[in-house]
Amino acid sequence: MSAAPLGLALLALVTGFACGRQARAPAEPSAPAAANAPAGPSAPAAVLPAPQIAYTASGKPAELREGARHQVHRVEVGPGAVLEVLDWGGSGPPVVLLAGLGNSAHIFDDLASALLDRWRVLGISRRGFGASSTPSTGYDVPTLGADILRVLARLELSRAFFVGHSVAGEELTWLGSEHAGRVLGLVYLDAAYDRVALREHRPPPTPEPPTTAADLASPASYAAYMSRGMGMPMPVDEVLASFDFAPDGRFVGLKPKLDVIVKIADAVRVPNYGQVRAPTLALYALADHWNEDYSAYTAREREKLGRALPSARIVVIPHGKHYLFLSHRAEVVQELRAFLAEPQGSALSVRQD
Repeated sequence: MSAAPLGLALLALVTGFACGRQARAPAEPSAPAAANAPAGPSAPAAVLPAPQIAYTASGKPAELREGARHQVHRVEVGPGAVLEVLDWGGSGPPVVLLAGLGNSAHIFDDLASALLDRWRVLGISRRGFGASSTPSTGYDVPTLGADILRVLARLELSRAFFVGHSVAGEELTWLGSEHAGRVLGLVYLDAAYDRVALREHRPPPTPEPPTTAADLASPASYAAYMSRGMGMPMPVDEVLASFDFAPDGRFVGLKPKLDVIVKIADAVRVPNYGQVRAPTLALYALADHWNEDYSAYTAREREKLGRALPSARIVVIPHGKHYLFLSHRAEVVQELRAFLAEPQGSALSVRQD
């Protein structure tokens, strides 16, 4: 397998499914002091050009479209920990977007634009990813959750909606159970899973297209390759945040440190949804390529959430992909806007095609 397909495969693996891995880094305890440290100052926001989103269709060349412009805050949340916070603007109640494992907040460059008319939209790159710093400790769920609250404090936001993809479900459940007073609502984007149990139920791999020299020539061309391979739009800034490129623009390899990925995967916990005290929306992908074992696991997880939170709205998207906010943007935006406008759930809802 060449370096480029390995990058695509590993990125897909770590975004929520890293818990089934075999390689392990030496365990290192988190520093309690970091979790209790006061939030440090935030750097002045920098305004960046509009992000580019790569769109591809079968047999057609890639098309780059502009996403929503944003500012970037750098917020100190503890010793040696400074987080990248994207601020897309907007007005109204704040919505905080939390990426899955292996991604930065730039993965939401496309989704954010759908909310700016009624909400202020922010995205946080957790420690170890994107332009956030990589301290040696602080990758347990309470510390990562406390990082989010410190960002809110620095931006003078008392409460927010939290929208999390994949492994960000760990932080969502912690926020909803330990700090419900700071939560307007929780949205799980294929994120409400017991990742301890997931170690025994790995999803089948997705075949990857071969790369060409042209695919590896630049971040934009590699974003187009990923868009073709994953069957969905891919933000170019997310590619830049997740992969390294040579000075001439050529693809080099995966950027996130494997030891950080392993530390976060090792720290996942059995979710206690019964302690969550916040309105909840959970969207689940129902992929076509899953085997019987993994399909049964995901069905049990949906039922588990429904029993613990009977008021939650649970939506299943057939033919969905793990990045369902990219692969099924229209459906996700419809459900998300309805929930944010009136964060009250109904019982189990399954959308049929």
